[in-house]
Amino acid sequence: MTRYDRQERINNWNQQKLLESEVVVCGGGPLAHFFVAAAAALGFGHLRIVDNFFVEHAQVGEFLASGQHGGRFRAELLAAAAERINPDVEAEPEVWRMGNRRHLSIMGQPDLIIDTSNDPTSELLLYRYGQQHGIPVVNGSAKRYHSEVKRVPTGQIVRGDLSPDYAGQRGDPFSACIAAALVADEGRSSLLTLPGEQPLRVPVYYNMLAPNYIDAIDTLTPTEIDTDHHALVVGAGALGNWVALLLALKGVQRITLMDDDDIEEVNLNRQIMFTLIDDPIGKPKAEVLAEVVRRINPGVQIEGIKARFDGSDAHGADIIYRCTDSLSSSLVINDYALAHKLPVVYMGTEVHSAQCYAFVPGRNYCLDCLLNLRDTLIANPEEVPDGCLVQPNPSVVTTNLLAAGLGSNYYDAIYHLGGAPRPLPGNVLKYNLLAPNRLVYPFGEEMPALAPDRKCVCHDWLAEAGGVTSHSGAIIAAQTLSKTRSKSNEARGSYT
Repeated sequence: MTRYDRQERINNWNQQKLLESEVVVCGGGPLAHFFVAAAAALGFGHLRIVDNFFVEHAQVGEFLASGQHGGRFRAELLAAAAERINPDVEAEPEVWRMGNRRHLSIMGQPDLIIDTSNDPTSELLLYRYGQQHGIPVVNGSAKRYHSEVKRVPTGQIVRGDLSPDYAGQRGDPFSACIAAALVADEGRSSLLTLPGEQPLRVPVYYNMLAPNYIDAIDTLTPTEIDTDHHALVVGAGALGNWVALLLALKGVQRITLMDDDDIEEVNLNRQIMFTLIDDPIGKPKAEVLAEVVRRINPGVQIEGIKARFDGSDAHGADIIYRCTDSLSSSLVINDYALAHKLPVVYMGTEVHSAQCYAFVPGRNYCLDCLLNLRDTLIANPEEVPDGCLVQPNPSVVTTNLLAAGLGSNYYDAIYHLGGAPRPLPGNVLKYNLLAPNRLVYPFGEEMPALAPDRKCVCHDWLAEAGGVTSHSGAIIAAQTLSKTRSKSNEARGSYT
């Protein structure tokens, strides 16, 4: 069973087509780091990385260069990292900068061009080259609080097709990771188009200064975040890898990772952090992830615990990140959070989609009220497979990176310093590669907040169950509330 096993389970997937592709990547900042990691994991066979910046020390977000000593060109660092992530990838650094038309003669005829340069001149030249030679071009731009993704336009290129607002702006890792995931998915779809996929025709915006995160216009005032908190990340797999990294890059002071699984070969094309350490196979996921993240940010206090979260101990955490693929574990996390009044960030992924929701007790509905966890488990009791080798579902790195990016940025809305509280989106924010706008609210942007005179129905269930539930007790005791909960859902409407 190879590292590509989970993505090769996707209908009509052709891994050989990706391995035979040639992709040019322009730029070497944080967006390029996240993109190169995702592209190498997917198995883009030949990467040409174009950038002429010489660096002495890696900047925040340039995580693939962390721990490197002595000055090197960013293109060289990225190429070396790509080949470490996936030995099947051939990565070639090209130390030059796209500055005028003469440089285009070096471009040749790649299968795909990715622009991460935050340079509108480069963007325009690459768009024109792509149009002239029939090459797909995907542009990703990122700065603090903002990112956007576009594909080469058809017809005449006008100012509105470019991204001048990002010119000269330093890439911000917390918006760059969103853009990188979108760019990688668009790029993969150009190289290997699956049924139902259509090229992106409108820009995709991610904006942390918009209440719903997807409008292009800023309506919120920037605030600094309070990093003096303790985050518990439940699950150190495909989601947990990225969430742990992003929280550490934010400077969150303490992070605890919980996962009872060991690293397998099939993990390596989605769980990128494990490729950054020697001989990871067979070692505990949580412990290895903690070690890698500690190398990237030595200032973070991070601990990996080889155990499954059973609802008995959150190790003093102030916030929980649900990074598992199990409904039953989600229910245990949900009930613990209700009992201890802790916020929970929920993320989930499928092949073409990712979704994210932040639950803050007292402010909005819990995961059970929103997603019908208890009723679903009553109807279909869940058996959690023992490791990824027997996991039947296909999976891909890009949706996990995107979900983790969305989820890690909810930290900013929950813990901020000064100013008015940042609003949380009222409903599930979803990425859908098959939707024209990609980032959408499938159930509407707004959902009724908790009225002052009422409470989440799960408070009643917790009282009947006698407090926090165990992994198995959550399903058994839930049957006593099924009818009551159904009536409550009818009264307030369904949001699943």
